[in-house]
Amino acid sequence: MRGIHLVRLKFLLVALSTLLAAFGFGGVAMAAPCVTLEAYGGSANGTTDNSAAWSSALAAIGTSNGCIQLGSGTYKSTTAVNISLSSTTSQSISITGAGPRTTVLYFPNATDGIVVAMPVPTNGLNVVGMTIATGQIGGRGGLVINSPCFGTAPGVANFGTGPQRLIDNVDFRGFDSLGSSTGLGAQYWGWGLIINNASFFNMRSITAYGPEFAVPTGGTGILIQGSGDNCASAIFNVSQGNFQRLATGVMYGNAVQGLNITQSNFTDNVTDFACPPTSKQVVQLTLSGNQFDNGRVTGSTGSVVIGCPLSDVMITGNLFYAEGAINNIILSGSSYRYAISGNNFVQQPINSLRGNAINALGVVTHGIISGNQFSDYSTGVLLGSNASYFSVQGNNYTGTTTTVTNLGTNNIIGGGTP
Repeated sequence: MRGIHLVRLKFLLVALSTLLAAFGFGGVAMAAPCVTLEAYGGSANGTTDNSAAWSSALAAIGTSNGCIQLGSGTYKSTTAVNISLSSTTSQSISITGAGPRTTVLYFPNATDGIVVAMPVPTNGLNVVGMTIATGQIGGRGGLVINSPCFGTAPGVANFGTGPQRLIDNVDFRGFDSLGSSTGLGAQYWGWGLIINNASFFNMRSITAYGPEFAVPTGGTGILIQGSGDNCASAIFNVSQGNFQRLATGVMYGNAVQGLNITQSNFTDNVTDFACPPTSKQVVQLTLSGNQFDNGRVTGSTGSVVIGCPLSDVMITGNLFYAEGAINNIILSGSSYRYAISGNNFVQQPINSLRGNAINALGVVTHGIISGNQFSDYSTGVLLGSNASYFSVQGNNYTGTTTTVTNLGTNNIIGGGTP
């Protein structure tokens, strides 16, 4: 009887092997399990210094593809976690937690949080499910990603041939806010996420918090930048984000191409999106399906402030709130090819300090402003003396004192509902 059972077992194993092969799984080895910090002396008890455990876990992965699995609790580290991916292979690494607040990486000292070096264009990176918290007021960068320049000629972007990298469900904040009944605190990162020269990133469900209102609002949620002429960082998608009480929600640094921000909320920031005048060689921005509300913060400059030479811009289907004499969209740089359509601009509450919804005061040319709703503004659209070749058509201006002020040249101002 025993021999019969062995024969049957062998038959079943052969059949299973055949079935797996038929579905393309034949000969595939089992993936190595993720390493843990606990296996190298680490702990999520909130007091143990995990600096050495991080170093040991990363050394165990070496130059292979690998992953680090973080459990629930607080992993304190007194130094930054430095991850250097292979410069000779297409190494990819994943760092995965159990979710924001459930998994907390705590950096009490004046250091960065996680610093990743991606020396070749095919390196991969995934950071998922955690809070990265600082114990500093205006601490450095929560997650810093660095790549060298891969460009070889003028106009060649720093694309590489790598995968789309993923930063998902990651929360950047001050550590003191985690124990606060209001969720507010004095501590905050100087920059939540910084991407230098790297390309191809999906950033989903990013949360970045600045300090409570009792202290000056500060910090930047996401900063993306390249290094110059032949080194443009390119292809970024930000979705389902939440940016609050920051100096700047998302910033376009120097040499960036192809940023898409959608389905995100910007609340109580000094500026929600900014491209400062110092940024050069920037192109292609899409803002769609977002909500912007920054008027309650003292010193607010505007929701979307484009002071750089940024061209090829789509701003569609967003909800803008203004509270006080601010401008929702400021176009102060030297740029062209704008489409601003299907947005809802709402001045709230209605008082004597009413701002302008769209203020094109820079050398801005070739734009379409159409199908927008403007409610209770001082001016709906203000085209400055250097604004030209704009078509302003088919907007609705409810309770707005001045629908369109046109100080520029070669602009077409069409009809609209007053």
